[in-house]
Amino acid sequence: MRNNIFTVISVGFLFFVMGFLGLSLLTGHSALDYWKEKLLVIVELNDQFEEESLNNLQQQLLNATYTVPNSLNIITKDEAAEMMRNDFGNDFLSAGIPNPLHHVYTFNVNKDYCDTTSLEKIRTELRRNDAVYEVFYEAGLGGKVSKNMTNILWYGLALSILFIFVAVVIVRQSVVISISSAKSVLEDNTERWHLPTMSAFLVRNTKNSLWSGAFAVCGLIIVSFGISSWFPEITEFLQNAQLVVFLVILFVTTMMTYILTTWLTYLAILKKLKI
Repeated sequence: MRNNIFTVISVGFLFFVMGFLGLSLLTGHSALDYWKEKLLVIVELNDQFEEESLNNLQQQLLNATYTVPNSLNIITKDEAAEMMRNDFGNDFLSAGIPNPLHHVYTFNVNKDYCDTTSLEKIRTELRRNDAVYEVFYEAGLGGKVSKNMTNILWYGLALSILFIFVAVVIVRQSVVISISSAKSVLEDNTERWHLPTMSAFLVRNTKNSLWSGAFAVCGLIIVSFGISSWFPEITEFLQNAQLVVFLVILFVTTMMTYILTTWLTYLAILKKLKI
């Protein structure tokens, strides 16, 4: 009995930690997509441009797949000068000096176009318009963040494999101890020894897997609720449907690890004992 309780809690805790790690990575990935779409492209306009070219540019930006909907904005040179004065003081432009700034369009880029290659293609495409003076974007930021997230993902995958391996070892050891205990009792009574049936172990460890899965899932729900209470902005990066699917996968993985390990361990012992 004590062995079963230890196994249930240990396996449940391992999958809880693995689930917390996976949920953190999932939240981080959603946050990355969110920040990618905050990448701003600035299109400076020529001081002298034809109305037709400007209209074509505006329609091009509004209809482009790389433009985040409702993110297109225009800032006049006077508005830009006022913004500079707010940042650098009233001495930004002395009296009588012409405003050197340009009218600009700004827009956010769809997350699928945040790599340097795609941004450079957008820049080249926009510069073909006669109304465009220059195009600017913050290069490399999305790529660096994506690279860091990829590295973290690989580390997380390695840790998850390690946790599953440890859980398998714990469940296997539990089965071996149970069989050894049953064998000792029978031999001490000088009775004919009968190996406990496969179905008996599967039924027992299926129940144990349910408890371990419930332990992992409930613990993760409680921790997630606590974190979201302290940091409500995190909930913006993870949909309820994603969380439910993730918890179901975690629960099923816990059960399958428990049941498959029990089955394979039992078969291995049968083979070893040549029964």
